[in-house]
Amino acid sequence: MEIVIIVAIVLAILLGVLIGWAILMALPKRESAGAATGDEQTDEPEAAPEADTPVEPEAAAADEPAPTPESDADAEAEVHAETDALQEALASQQASTTATRAGEAVFSGVEHLRGEKIKHNDLTEIEGIGPKIATILTDNGMDTWAALAEKSPEEIKAVLLEKGGKGYARFNPGTWPTQAGLLAEGKFAEFEELTDKLVGGK
Repeated sequence: MEIVIIVAIVLAILLGVLIGWAILMALPKRESAGAATGDEQTDEPEAAPEADTPVEPEAAAADEPAPTPESDADAEAEVHAETDALQEALASQQASTTATRAGEAVFSGVEHLRGEKIKHNDLTEIEGIGPKIATILTDNGMDTWAALAEKSPEEIKAVLLEKGGKGYARFNPGTWPTQAGLLAEGKFAEFEELTDKLVGGK
């Protein structure tokens, strides 16, 4: 009986050894098979890239409408109109320049007033107006003889009192517009005759 048990144990051990050896032998084969499968997949050629879809060329320039005689005529007329406008502007500028020079010539021909040289649109040439009053008038739009001639004595007095103060109440601008008008018109003889009778513009 003991012999039978011993034999059974020995057989069981041998059987376990055989099963373990079989398992060990089977593992490398599976790994090799898996590696071979991966290599086969890797060696497969990659799919060729798809060819770019050809881009259709844009519509030819021939599709654009060709210029018509009417459009050419309109463009030419527009050019002529712009040219005429430039010529008119130039003529106007030249006329203005000529008039200005003509006006300056009037005063450049008179070198002296009361024996002294005069300066065009110098407000201090007017009897009764000194440098301070001239500055006040100039700063308030009466910067030329003609501009001062357009104002009334009351308007001038109001500007003096408003901008200069009560100290200017003693000045009388009664003849200032008249004097300025004579100077603006180039009537220097009449201006001298008038101012010779005035004292302080009165």
